[in-house]
Amino acid sequence: MAQDHLVKLRSKETGETYYTRINRKRRAAKAGKGGTEKLRRRKYSPKLRKHIIFEETKK
Repeated sequence: MAQDHLVKLRSKETGETYYTRINRKRRAAKAGKGGTEKLRRRKYSPKLRKHIIFEETKK
């Protein structure tokens, strides 16, 4: 994976981390419309054994 396309997702509840790729072109288009919000994904947490929200953090 190219490092500039990686995004670190972290859970506030458990502190678990996932890495995922993003499409920079699509994200730049959204930023032009004022959408500079953090990426949020609903992923599975093995610790809690359920799906929770993971939010983008710094690498």
